[in-house]
Amino acid sequence: CVRSVPHRRPGRRSVSMVTPLVARLPVHQFDRSESVQLEMIEQGAGRHGGLRGTMSSPGTERAPQRTSAQINSNIAFASSSALTSQVEIGSERDKPPALSSSGNEETLPLAADRSSTHEAGMLLSPRFPGRHATDCSKDDDEDLNISKAASSDTSASSSPESGDSLVTFAKSQLISDVDVAAYMAGREMTPLQERMNAITIVPSVVFCLYFLVSGAWLSKSLLMKYADGNNDVPPTLTHAAAADTLDMPFIDTYGCVHSSWFPNLYALPPLPVLAAAFGIIVQAPFSIIYHWKYAHRLPPGFARTDHWSRRMDQAMIHVTSASMSYATSGRLDFFLANALFNLDCMFRQFKKRVRPRANKIRIGISVLAYTIPVLRRGDILLFSKLWCNFAICGWLFAKYPIGGWSHSAFHLVIAFVPPLLMTAALELPASQDQVQLAAKCFAMRG
Repeated sequence: CVRSVPHRRPGRRSVSMVTPLVARLPVHQFDRSESVQLEMIEQGAGRHGGLRGTMSSPGTERAPQRTSAQINSNIAFASSSALTSQVEIGSERDKPPALSSSGNEETLPLAADRSSTHEAGMLLSPRFPGRHATDCSKDDDEDLNISKAASSDTSASSSPESGDSLVTFAKSQLISDVDVAAYMAGREMTPLQERMNAITIVPSVVFCLYFLVSGAWLSKSLLMKYADGNNDVPPTLTHAAAADTLDMPFIDTYGCVHSSWFPNLYALPPLPVLAAAFGIIVQAPFSIIYHWKYAHRLPPGFARTDHWSRRMDQAMIHVTSASMSYATSGRLDFFLANALFNLDCMFRQFKKRVRPRANKIRIGISVLAYTIPVLRRGDILLFSKLWCNFAICGWLFAKYPIGGWSHSAFHLVIAFVPPLLMTAALELPASQDQVQLAAKCFAMRG
């Protein structure tokens, strides 16, 4: 959290100048917790009051620990000076440090005294070492404006209260960058574990396909009802069923399916059931690609969160949520409202600055949204089953109780959600017409 800048004077031994770095800590090293890093920042500021720090000569005692208010004020003052400094780098850098009146201490100017506008820009862009603030994208303009505003407010008043806002801003910038890389570094897995993550996605896809084409979505009681003759099958359907299957199209004009490959598929599944299966199947390829090919090859941190495969994996989760909203409601208006929200979430996944915490919150909101219709129609048992499953998944995903295998366990637990939703989708009013048609087609086949 500190760096030493050597300064040599002709004819004298070298001395070091220790400079507290408020916003330029390396974000690619996360062997310490955020609290320890912030504590070291405050300690660094506490040892150097204002814009000038002192380095005691051998034999002298160190200055006493400063109070919290002084620390906060020093951090704010040093930060604001670094952000607003217009001093040119040149002759000022070559000036020897001044001696104090006691002769035992050398007063050394901090980096903030000698930093140019370029150095101030470096402080404004802690996520990209070596990058000037003016090169930041539009996503970082808001942070730049906030920093300038905070700097001007602090220069207007040197009280501890005015410094608190800049301290909070500096800490928030550090924590936001630490969050991204620490979030990914804490989930570092072996290649075997990442490939197992990809494999554990397959069971959900296999179940959805089997549920659709095997006719498992048809109720046995309903099939037996029509098979026993307790039905009103139109004569046109009976005539169509008497024709040779090989001469019939895959879907006839009445909606019955004729296929030697899928003998138990009597009609297309209801649209809510198809929506639930679509959401699971369309997200799976992107998740498999990320876990199987890229996750274990990319370095942890920003390189991984910025990769297109992870962004697509996260974005397609919102496609699943939008599809599930129709599977649980059977209403087009509710689906459109959820689709708009999830489209906005997908757009944010592709912004330059990744915000894992905000993205997780949005995923949680999207999941809650598509379970609301289940609760609204009074299906408390299904709602409880779903959220017990989600609670276990959240615990596995957040705590990683079994290390790198926790993500695979998360995929296996959440695989119980599609059967619950697809079975419940058959009870919706929007599904009844297609279910009855499939039962009639089954009765005609005899």
